[in-house]
Amino acid sequence: MSFLKRIRFSGLMKQLLYLMVIVGIIMGITFPYFISGFVVIEINYSFRIACITAGFIVGLINFITIKKTLERSLHPIISNAEEISKGKFDTQLKYRSESNDIFSQLSKSIVSMAKSLEEMHEELKKQANIDFLTGLPNRFLFKDRLDKALDNACCKREILAVFFLDLDRFKYVNDTLGHTAGDELLRSVASRLKVCAREEDTLARMGGDEFNLLITKINQVQTVRDIAKRILEQFERPFTFTGHKLDISVSIGIAIYPLDGEDAETIIKNADIAMYRAKKQEGSNYQLYCMEGVLDKVK
Repeated sequence: MSFLKRIRFSGLMKQLLYLMVIVGIIMGITFPYFISGFVVIEINYSFRIACITAGFIVGLINFITIKKTLERSLHPIISNAEEISKGKFDTQLKYRSESNDIFSQLSKSIVSMAKSLEEMHEELKKQANIDFLTGLPNRFLFKDRLDKALDNACCKREILAVFFLDLDRFKYVNDTLGHTAGDELLRSVASRLKVCAREEDTLARMGGDEFNLLITKINQVQTVRDIAKRILEQFERPFTFTGHKLDISVSIGIAIYPLDGEDAETIIKNADIAMYRAKKQEGSNYQLYCMEGVLDKVK
């Protein structure tokens, strides 16, 4: 082990340490720019320092892991160093074999690290697009799918619809039963709304008690009305949990492409306006942004 002590801070180990720390710091510097493409977060000075510090720590951990791997691999080789110097060729062969094992284990460690980073990237990307409470797509994934659906509808001269749904009297649930009950209600609502959506549609939770539904491949506008009615029917049954029965209704606003806008922001905004129009009628109904007479022309 005396040999190991001598190489502990040798040039090779120092270079490895510098490399791992620099890679970690680079990851820490670039992480805020990477994550800002998926989630809304304030990238201030403190957040940058925290990321760089975390990267530095990750670099040290990687260095220690690789260093321990090398020491475990080198130990049997060093123990045979004296025999090698005496010209025992069978030991020399063993030395060469164990040297190959070092590089093999190091290669496996590098491949494992790369795989872990890839899995972490995919998991982060998934989490950035999914609503944690309901498991539905969030506003970012919905906006991405809506943009793609609009491009497709424009090329194929198709129509699509965006539903903007808002629960009626949801604040009352949070104020009287607590936020835990409110969260359970949102999960139950998401489950019922999934029943109404088709396989090719996208149901998303936009935040709070707001949900959006993207309906594509519409052959006739009556399909939009039928889906809206099915959603309202899902709220005719009370929601039951923890011994409480809640009669919750929903207000629905609907915007149709291309009548109510040709870009995602305009269509979502107009669906939101139609939703508030439904709320003014005491909720539990749906409203189309465009007038019925105009809408009938696209049948």
